[in-house]
Amino acid sequence: MPALISRPRRRGVAETSQETAGCRQRRDAALRRLRPGKSLENLRRAVAWLPLVILMPACGPDLSKVGQDKASDPVTIKALSTLTDRKWRLERFQAGDGTTLASTDTLIYTVRFAPEGRYVVRFDCNQGTGTWKSPRPNALQFEEFILTSALCKEPGLHDRLVRDWSLIRSFRVDGDHLLLSLDADAGVYEFREEPR
Repeated sequence: MPALISRPRRRGVAETSQETAGCRQRRDAALRRLRPGKSLENLRRAVAWLPLVILMPACGPDLSKVGQDKASDPVTIKALSTLTDRKWRLERFQAGDGTTLASTDTLIYTVRFAPEGRYVVRFDCNQGTGTWKSPRPNALQFEEFILTSALCKEPGLHDRLVRDWSLIRSFRVDGDHLLLSLDADAGVYEFREEPR
């Protein structure tokens, strides 16, 4: 029986439906080993390879290159000086209709932008990462966002932030405040720089 090698599924991490090329190749090789006209041998091979074929989607996408080449855009380079190397804590969310949501603990909602076009977030009890770019002055786009999926103590603000994150379209830095604005004036997330 061949040795089965697979990468274990990471629990609590958002997954995509894409498989890496290596995963597809191993799965296809396992399926090609089945030969027509040899039913008993095929059955034995199928049973031996079945766990490998089933576990192939667990390989998931190759995230080793997330964020590479995102910071080479000239506008993004300008944004680097105002956003990066600072940790921002969420103070409040002001919706377009005037509704305000605030966290009881500002330390549990944070974002940090890295110079190479990556960012890391903490949304209550969940951690996430992804890539960002600034295609024009004060524009901001979040891409390739991955977030753990634990149940948190403040589901209202947490769920709103998760839902709105991909809808953020612009930013403004005003002293130690970072304002992230949603598309179509739907609201603004106000962050404050964490003291060093």
